[in-house]
Amino acid sequence: MGNSTPKLPESLRTRVLTSIRQEERHRARTYLFTSAAVMVGSSAGVFISVTYLAQTLAQSSFWSYLSLLFSDTDVALAYAEPFLFSLAEALPLLGVTAVLATTLLLLGALRVFILNIRSGFISSFNNA
Repeated sequence: MGNSTPKLPESLRTRVLTSIRQEERHRARTYLFTSAAVMVGSSAGVFISVTYLAQTLAQSSFWSYLSLLFSDTDVALAYAEPFLFSLAEALPLLGVTAVLATTLLLLGALRVFILNIRSGFISSFNNA
C-alpha cells in the first residue's frame, strides 16, 4: 500500500482555519479585557499601598535610623550589626509587601495585555 491519505475539500480547510482564527481572537480578547481590568485594579492597589507605606514610614523610626547612617556614618559602621537589625525592625514589612505584591500583579497583567493585544485585534494567518 502506498501513501493513500484522503484528500479533503478546500472549503473544509478554509472553514477549519476560519474557526481556529475566530477562537484565537476570542481567547485573546478575553485575556486582553481581563488583564486590562486587573491592570486598573492593581494600579489602584499600587497607589493605595504606596500611600500606606509612606504613612507607616513617616510614623515609624525608620527615617531616624536611616538619617543616622548619613549623619554619623562612623558610629553606624562601628555598630553595624545592631544598627542593621534596628533598621530592619523599624521597616514596615506589611507596607513593603503590599507594594511589591501589587506591583508584581500589575506587571503580570501588563505582560498578558501586551502578549494578547496583537492577536486580539489583528487576524492570524494573514488572510482576513
